[in-house]
Amino acid sequence: MTGNLLGAVLDTSSPPPQMYAFPAVNDQPCPDGWGRSWQAWASADVCELFTYFNTTTGQYDVTFDEAQAIIKRYTARTQEADSPSKEGSVVQLKNQQWTVLDIQKVFFSNSSDAGFDCRDREILERVIAVESTYSGAIVAVAGYANTITVRDEPIDAVNNVLTARGIPAPDITITPGDPSASPDIERVDFAILAPTDTPTVTLDPTSGPLGG
Repeated sequence: MTGNLLGAVLDTSSPPPQMYAFPAVNDQPCPDGWGRSWQAWASADVCELFTYFNTTTGQYDVTFDEAQAIIKRYTARTQEADSPSKEGSVVQLKNQQWTVLDIQKVFFSNSSDAGFDCRDREILERVIAVESTYSGAIVAVAGYANTITVRDEPIDAVNNVLTARGIPAPDITITPGDPSASPDIERVDFAILAPTDTPTVTLDPTSGPLGG
């Protein structure tokens, strides 16, 4: 169906583009594929995405539920960036004391999401770099989700990345989280640990993808 406005032919056969937007947080980059601009209605920078109706599928390329999941993931990341650092603390694992060098988290948008976006890849690069710097360091990996299947898929995904990049399998300790904990959002936690008798340095808290 087409319409005519001041001599211009308009295509009205499908719904108009849909825009999703939410307030951006400080220096945290917007999700992959989202733009960033200042908007008067928000009196602030927002992350925004225009999505188009797909006549083949009968829905927008990014649905409302998918956009909500992306926003939930972004919110979790920004909250984590503001959380207190645990670097330098001492923990007990494998009947041994370890110094926490760094802690990072990768969040997943939904139960079928085991892929990584640019922020996830930056986090993984930091984990790999820190672990490789210290002799004897290990990566403690813990996954959290509402079901065992959903929990284990992201754990397997990050484990594959770490081993493919050269971290020996014995240096990776996997601790599946308890599904009964019912986390708000699926995630995988990384703690890079060094034996307490290994000299360490304080990492620059601004150098990581999420800070500390």
